[in-house]
Amino acid sequence: MFFVFFDFNTGLMNRYTFALILSSFIHSAATKAQELGNIIRQMPDTIIPTLSKNNVLDFVDYQDSKMKAVVTNNLGYKSEMTTLTTDYAFIRTSSNSDIQIKLLPLADSSKIVSLVHTVTCDSINADSRIEFYTTDWKPLSVADYFSFNDKENFSRYILSPDDTSILVRFTNPLEPNKDVKPRESIILKWNGKKYE
Repeated sequence: MFFVFFDFNTGLMNRYTFALILSSFIHSAATKAQELGNIIRQMPDTIIPTLSKNNVLDFVDYQDSKMKAVVTNNLGYKSEMTTLTTDYAFIRTSSNSDIQIKLLPLADSSKIVSLVHTVTCDSINADSRIEFYTTDWKPLSVADYFSFNDKENFSRYILSPDDTSILVRFTNPLEPNKDVKPRESIILKWNGKKYE
């Protein structure tokens, strides 16, 4: 809500005060809208070694400008950020690998970053690993936030762009046997402390 201030001695609106309030509101809304984008801009290039710092900055700038976010990565191949919202990003790092990033709320109102690396073996099989970071990219213990582990199957983790759940999709067993079928997919919910 805006409050309009008047100089009752002259009956004129105090333009300076109004402009200051309007500027603060616009800045606050813009910062919130770019929340994950701003966090990604600060990401060290060691997190995704195939991408340079400039690659990551270009991704966010292209997305902000509503342009196709395609860059040439450190290996000389094309990488593309196809999605960037206030709390979710998807990056196709190569033809057989991708990165998903999700901003997760904690019970104490702070947030952490969930990052999933996935490598696809073929059109069906893929395997993922998940990592967690503070919003300034300090690594956190995976076991504190994600205790699921299946050593019998390849597991693909799919972060939801719409909520804080994660789909765990099982593909081929590590030792393929046509008589052994992968487990049914499961959905893990974020409870403000961990996935369960």
